[in-house]
Amino acid sequence: MTLAGRRSCHVRRPKRAARAGNRPGRVRQRTQYNSAGGTNWTFSSQTTYLYDGRRVIQERNGTAPLVAYTRGHDLAGSLEGAGGIGGLLARTHGYSAGTWSTHHYYHADGNGNVTYLVNSSQGLGCSYRYRPYGELLSSSTGTLSASANAYRFSSKEWMNTSGLYYYGYRFYQPTLQRWINRDPIMEEGGVNLYTYAFNEPAAKVDATGLSPSLNPANQAYAGEVIAAAGQVSRTAAQEIAKRCTSNLGKVADKLGRSKKQIEDAVHKVKREAFRNKKTGKGKPGGEKSNPDVKIDPKTGDVYPQTKDGGIGDCIGNIFDHLP
Repeated sequence: MTLAGRRSCHVRRPKRAARAGNRPGRVRQRTQYNSAGGTNWTFSSQTTYLYDGRRVIQERNGTAPLVAYTRGHDLAGSLEGAGGIGGLLARTHGYSAGTWSTHHYYHADGNGNVTYLVNSSQGLGCSYRYRPYGELLSSSTGTLSASANAYRFSSKEWMNTSGLYYYGYRFYQPTLQRWINRDPIMEEGGVNLYTYAFNEPAAKVDATGLSPSLNPANQAYAGEVIAAAGQVSRTAAQEIAKRCTSNLGKVADKLGRSKKQIEDAVHKVKREAFRNKKTGKGKPGGEKSNPDVKIDPKTGDVYPQTKDGGIGDCIGNIFDHLP
């Protein structure tokens, strides 16, 4: 199975879907085939996707619009900061002579999983319930078939033919609770190349299938904790938590330095913080002397990562130790 400018094929007999894309992370076309007994495949339908950035805003059959999607801010408070997760507002279909006839409106939980679509009369369109890793537990159909709506767990597209979720760079199998293909950025996204959200789907999200991150809603909570400790204002704390990253490779790219230089600087920050006992009991974060850290790539400030996924008090700045 491949992406980005190549064709991919997902088989769940007796149907088959081929996909083609013109850039990394964006499938542009889906072609559906039917078969009797797994042979003599015949063309069934073809759907073309229209994008705004990386977010699908319309599906078409040739030149005829099939479904349109209205999108707003996602969990990160921006249009694509969280890959559109939690940003779906409405689904519209029934196009004829320039007019759309049917509208349904999305409702999602705190992790951006679509749980309910309400119709224009404020009644049930359809609803979904999931297991922690996204496997569908139950669904209900009202004025919209539950199988007709494609966007469900993590606000990502569900492929009925293959039983996979499409995240942009990878396909996710909720029953197996893992990605079906290796992480394209390899160990930069974690040691296990197939694990989903570091096995913490209730706390973390993955915007495009490349690297999981703390749910921005939890980042905001971490910001409130920092602010309550009297370190910075609540707004500034939330911004710090949102910008911080534990991926040293990405920080190195943003700062134009090598990963080895960033690692050495972080090591020196930890060592100095421990020696000067800056964070209580002589241990950064008050928990252990060598904690995982998060780095604000804009300021270079280093924060120890706490056991609950938040960040502790600033223990130093990598710019003080970079050549």
